Amino acid sequence: MRPNVASFLLTLGTITSVLATPTLTSRSVKITSRDLSTFTEGLAAVSAQLDALDASILAYPGGDISNITAGAAGLITTLLAETKAIQSYFLNDTEATAVIPLLEELTVQFTTAVQDYIRVHDLIAVADEGWYIYSQLQEEHTAALTYTGSVVARIPAGDLKDAADALATNITVTLETGVVAYKDIAVRPTTYARA
Repeated sequence: MRPNVASFLLTLGTITSVLATPTLTSRSVKITSRDLSTFTEGLAAVSAQLDALDASILAYPGGDISNITAGAAGLITTLLAETKAIQSYFLNDTEATAVIPLLEELTVQFTTAVQDYIRVHDLIAVADEGWYIYSQLQEEHTAALTYTGSVVARIPAGDLKDAADALATNITVTLETGVVAYKDIAVRPTTYARA
């Protein structure tokens, strides 16, 4: 059987034409617009949780620590939620300028809260709750480190980023001070009654 040369060439030409013709594909590029309010509202939410936590520490009379632990849990949850909220956004220098004062305010609030934690240390020790506060302070430290690190990472390199980094470091060092202050009562009592 003789091969049909014309048919073969026609087929080859069709294949070559198909391979050489680019296929139109639809590509969608997700462009995330800047949203400064995500940062400012997030910092405000953290600030509000810090105020609530500090108020519960200041009001602590001894004994039951549930108000303090609820305040700490609220702070930790907010820090984690706001870390997630800013992941898609990056700031320019103008926007970062608006964030720095809010971050600075947080450093003052964290310092106050940790000082107040230290003031009630002895009452917490008497209540055999030091291990729980110690654990929550560690969680607060980790959550704050993650959140402030994420904020700093979204500021362009330069003086503003350096300033934000210094403030973030101040916050984490302050929380480390609180952790260290509770280390001496960090062991859960063997006769502890809570389930």
